[in-house]
Amino acid sequence: MNPWRIALFVVFVLACRSSAPADQFEDFTYTSDGASITITGYTGLGGEVVIPATISGLPVTTIGYFAFSRSSLTSVVIPDSVTTIGDWAFRSCYGLTSVIIPDSITTIGNGAFTFCRCLTSVVIPESVTTVGDGPFSACINLTGILVAPANPSYAGLDGVLFNKGQTVLIQFPGGRSGSYIVPDSVTTIGDHAFYGCGLTSVVIGNSVITIGDYAFGYCLGLTSVAIPDSVTIIGEGAFSDCFGLTSAVIGNGVTTIGDGAFSDCFDLASVVIGNSVTTIGDDAFGNCPGLTSVVIGNSVATIGNYAFVYCSGLTSVVIPDSVATIGDWAFYWCTGLTSVAIPDSVTTIGDSALNYCYALTNAVIGNSVTTIGDGAFSQCSSL
Repeated sequence: MNPWRIALFVVFVLACRSSAPADQFEDFTYTSDGASITITGYTGLGGEVVIPATISGLPVTTIGYFAFSRSSLTSVVIPDSVTTIGDWAFRSCYGLTSVIIPDSITTIGNGAFTFCRCLTSVVIPESVTTVGDGPFSACINLTGILVAPANPSYAGLDGVLFNKGQTVLIQFPGGRSGSYIVPDSVTTIGDHAFYGCGLTSVVIGNSVITIGDYAFGYCLGLTSVAIPDSVTIIGEGAFSDCFGLTSAVIGNGVTTIGDGAFSDCFDLASVVIGNSVTTIGDDAFGNCPGLTSVVIGNSVATIGNYAFVYCSGLTSVVIPDSVATIGDWAFYWCTGLTSVAIPDSVTTIGDSALNYCYALTNAVIGNSVTTIGDGAFSQCSSL
């Protein structure tokens, strides 16, 4: 399961457990601290919704976690009393086409409008000083994000949301297609920045150092990616579920390929991993059945759990002398793998590491291996 979805569920459960019992006003549930109101839920039928400015004489200041998530809204009016739109407040409001963020808002939380598929435009006012990760990710009809020129913290450039100095790319509008060149000023591509977008190609410049978690996740049209040597970190799930991705070149500056970074890229056929990578994360290339070629750089020390699980098209792999650990289930169900040579540097072969590698006819195990996990070569009927 996508770790972000797990995080959403955990946050939701914790929020429900820790919050005070909610009261009801018309179609809204809410809590109060005695001075202000937080909207915690919506029970109405949807359509055009107006959030009240006051309840029981107190100002409505916060739209809370998941408050309108999956509601049948088509438009929403947020009163000037509100200062905070909480994390995932309008998540998966699929019919939401229009929202005006008032000048009173200072904070827009993580994923606040994510998966609002019908949202076409949004304006971030001057008052906003905090924007969370991926606030408009997977809004597949959003063509531009405008930012008030006087905003002290954020800037809009060609419809793309950046921090004021344009060193962090926060959100690319999901309704844009074609190609995009990341500006030279950018050093960080934020978490979920391109998640669910319609791009077919992207040029990542030599100034970029960090590609955040799920930054390009679920970009179905993306066909290839070249990660420059300037990048040192590829975050968790950074290119996961990019079903059309066929090739990836990972630059020599990258030291860590995060967990699930390229998982479920079904058409990914070839990967070149640079020589500075020390860790291939858990499930990094999991369930890439089209992967037939992988070059592992000579600095990799750890091949993580499930790193190449279900890569059924992989016929050969060269494990460099730098590798010390091959994780649990690392090459599980690589049914096309015919041979493997495990160098003397390896000390641990994890549980079921090469289980169900039916075509494996030759396995050479180095002299330093001290641990061969349970079922490491189980079901290798040709071995």
